[in-house]
Amino acid sequence: MRELRLVPSAAAVWFCTWLIIMRFPAALTIAIFALAVVVAAWAFWRHSAARGQVLLVSTASLATTVLTKLRMNLCDPLPSFTQVSGKLITDLRPLRSRGGGWHALFAADGIPTRVPVMFKANAVESPDAIQQGSRVLLQLRVQEADRAAVCPVVFRASKAEEIRPPRGGDAFANYVGSRFNDAVQNYVGKDSQGLIPGMVLGDTSTQSPEELQRYIDTGLSHLSAVSGANLAVLTTAVVMLMRMLGAGLKAQLIAAAFSVVVFVILVGTEPSVLRATVTGMVGFIAVWSSSRMEPLHALSLAIIGLILWDSDMALSYGFALSVAATIGIVAVHPWIYQLLARLLARWRIPDIMLRALAVAIAADIMTIPIIALMAGRVPTVSVLANVLAAPAVAPVTVVGLLAAVLVLIPGPIPWAAPALWIVQPFSWWISKVSIWCDQFSFSTLVLPSGWRGPLTVIVVYGWILLGLHGLVARYGITPKPLSQGGGVGSENRRGVGNALIATRVRWRRRLSNTTPRKALVSGLLIGALGMSVWELQQPSRAARSGVEVVKWQDPGNAHRILRVAQEKDIFDALDNWQAAEAPLVIVVEDASGAPSIRPTVTPHGIPVLYPHRDGVVTIYSDGTQRARDRRF
Repeated sequence: MRELRLVPSAAAVWFCTWLIIMRFPAALTIAIFALAVVVAAWAFWRHSAARGQVLLVSTASLATTVLTKLRMNLCDPLPSFTQVSGKLITDLRPLRSRGGGWHALFAADGIPTRVPVMFKANAVESPDAIQQGSRVLLQLRVQEADRAAVCPVVFRASKAEEIRPPRGGDAFANYVGSRFNDAVQNYVGKDSQGLIPGMVLGDTSTQSPEELQRYIDTGLSHLSAVSGANLAVLTTAVVMLMRMLGAGLKAQLIAAAFSVVVFVILVGTEPSVLRATVTGMVGFIAVWSSSRMEPLHALSLAIIGLILWDSDMALSYGFALSVAATIGIVAVHPWIYQLLARLLARWRIPDIMLRALAVAIAADIMTIPIIALMAGRVPTVSVLANVLAAPAVAPVTVVGLLAAVLVLIPGPIPWAAPALWIVQPFSWWISKVSIWCDQFSFSTLVLPSGWRGPLTVIVVYGWILLGLHGLVARYGITPKPLSQGGGVGSENRRGVGNALIATRVRWRRRLSNTTPRKALVSGLLIGALGMSVWELQQPSRAARSGVEVVKWQDPGNAHRILRVAQEKDIFDALDNWQAAEAPLVIVVEDASGAPSIRPTVTPHGIPVLYPHRDGVVTIYSDGTQRARDRRF
């Protein structure tokens, strides 16, 4: 298939960048490179058509290797300055730890990559004192980060001084955001005041920590901030509007491109917005213009371009989730849709609902292993929540962006108010869906740490799909076509889905003709499922021996317990910590406030306990915290 021709190059760029940033030993790197050369030489010898592919993969790998190494060399040795100037890439966002403070991305002068900055609570007067795009002077100390990166450091700023306010596009985006937030606060109900700015402009500053966590726990976090799905909805709506007006294909695509430019101007150019823009355009191509550029071809170009632009993208969970969701929608969705169409055809469910369900399942299949690896738990209600919320996404995104344009009109007339009134019922519905789905006791599933978490969800989802396939084989009827015309390139959009279906049929026939092989595969699946269920119920003996890391009566550990009176004192206490070893745990003596519903850690992973508020909490050797009353 021609649309897969750039997939090897994209995979090579991603893997080479990841390998270098993870700082693997040189011997391993050389061995992997030698293996790649052998495979490329074999392909070159066997197939003359593979010569161009070998050259392309080799060139892409070499380019990303050289570029990443150059960036890393500029950060070696690690910077040790106590004062630095640079540009603030993102707005200040509150730290989710109870110690308070703020965090942002910072482009420091002389460093070729963006660096996370942790601001003390008193480092700035307010989060609005310095904005995205400002040039600031930081008084700080440099700490080595606990995660791999091109420049693996974290800046801990004790003071921030603005040198120059934002200019140009940054200043305009900040102005739009301020006007839009004011309009939302004035004309929209409380339930929607946090969600609308997030869905329209990616501004989650007005969302409470509980609201942010609720969207994460229900699988709706991609809606509460700018994502590729939002941009795909916007461009699709623009194309449909132009088609209703009788415009031709070229005019439709020009209008869609113009809407993307307007979107970026209004929202800004921070990394998450650019990532969402690129992946959203891939989704747009998958729907409307696959006859001119295949979706997987466009996605491969996006991966190569973004990683070359920012090497740290290779280790970004957000980037991996965006790519995985896009692959699910482009490649897996047609197969899921066919299964659902065969199984549910007798109930005459509207086709648009079937497609929405298929898209939600496909995206969930591809992203849930990454979520398991990233967070150690997965939302079990994400498919249900996304299907229920899907009808409200387009009105909030499209009409909300119109309201963001209308707030720029000067004068006493609130031009944006009618648009926000239209948006409010839809945003209210999404908020209520998240609240309702979050009330289920099984809404979030805690998984084993490490590789066992992703393996568990893969096996469980495999059994779900196997059961769905069995139901289709037993009760399904003749499948509907994957696409029934009406769109640009509707014939070509079926390529990946039909190829996957054909491959599945071939392997099913091979397995069905070999009884021992079927028995072996079934045994492996049953064994993996049994292991996964055991892991869900039993903690790892090696990692969770049940012995608390911190024993309050143990004098050997007493010097590594940092006690503070109130949570606002945490960062100052860490700065004044004199022991050679970092503290094992921080204990806050303050008894005020509500009990915690989830574990608390500092940005560097140090557990923070509130014994007078949360009761007894056990800390296992892998860092997991468990409250005695099982609140978390």
